[in-house]
Amino acid sequence: MSDNGKSDAILRVSHVTKCYRGVPAVRDVSFTLRRGRSLAVIGESGSGKTTLTSIALGLLRPDAGSVEYCGGAEDSGSTSIFEDPAALLRLRRESGIVHQDPFASLDPRWSALRSVAEPLLARGRAQRARGISRTEAERQAAQALQSVGLDPRVYGVRLPMDLSGGQAQRVAIARALVVRPRLLLADEPMSALDVTARLQILDVLGALRGKVAMLVVLHDLGVAQRLADDVIVMHHGEVVERGTVARVLTHPHDPYTRRLIAAATL
Repeated sequence: MSDNGKSDAILRVSHVTKCYRGVPAVRDVSFTLRRGRSLAVIGESGSGKTTLTSIALGLLRPDAGSVEYCGGAEDSGSTSIFEDPAALLRLRRESGIVHQDPFASLDPRWSALRSVAEPLLARGRAQRARGISRTEAERQAAQALQSVGLDPRVYGVRLPMDLSGGQAQRVAIARALVVRPRLLLADEPMSALDVTARLQILDVLGALRGKVAMLVVLHDLGVAQRLADDVIVMHHGEVVERGTVARVLTHPHDPYTRRLIAAATL
């Protein structure tokens, strides 16, 4: 979690602050996410974690501070994405997002295969380029579905209404992964699922550790133990604890962290 050396950093958030009606939702928060590492942002509802991750992905402009994306080899990592439209565009193109509610994030009219293939086709349209053919996009989409444990011959034709919560979330994960993102954000990816489905998604996301940089928003330190290498704990918009998951779980410094550990599903 230290910032010694910059060569392996993919995302650097520095001293960001965001207020709503004069009340800070995030106050002077910094962190660095490194290639191949998974960082969990932990906190209860209202702790500021969703605001922080929205800022980190360039979806929300902070009142102060900067976010530097160092995803591509051409990036210098010296300019905030809010001051460099090209860097912001690269971040958005090279990131995959998994939302809390998979059914809200999937088009109810599209089959699972089309939902997963669409980002590949949309990329060509956004760049005003020919892009890949629909046949090739569907081939890659089928591979992505297979990678999350869904047989594309069985599940590819299904609409969201024909999927369980866990299956729908796996489709959403496949859609996020099909573009081979440098950065994956999972925003409370199991909060809308039952216990069995949560275990399935834990296995899918856990298998990605070390393969893609992940920023995972959670409220449970026990889940972080399964998904993350590093953790920051937020309380009332501030970071009250940071370090490796192992260190925070065994040697917490802040009383709030100790309360989270007591409530965790370890």
